[in-house]
Parts: sequence; structure tokens; C-alpha cells
Amino acid sequence: MLKLLSILVISLFLLSCGNKKPNELPEGVIDKSQFPFPPNEEYEYPEE
Repeated sequence: MLKLLSILVISLFLLSCGNKKPNELPEGVIDKSQFPFPPNEEYEYPEE
């Protein structure tokens, strides 16, 4: 019973860890998540 309870507590602790706020890039940073992969010559990449 103690094993089961400790596994449950550890599981809940691990689930509660993490990033809960929305992530935003600082102003002026290019969002590269929309770039095609693998890179190709036809896509017009924004200037840095």
C-alpha cells in the first residue's frame, strides 16, 4: 500500500512540473518553427 501511495504521489508531482504559461518569443526574434524542413531554395526566408 505504501508503494502504491508513493508511486501515486511521485506521478502527480511529475505531472504538475512543467511550463504552464504560454511561451512567446522576445520582440525582434524570427520564429523559425514555420520554416520548411529540410531547407529549400524556393522558400523566401525573412531577413534577420
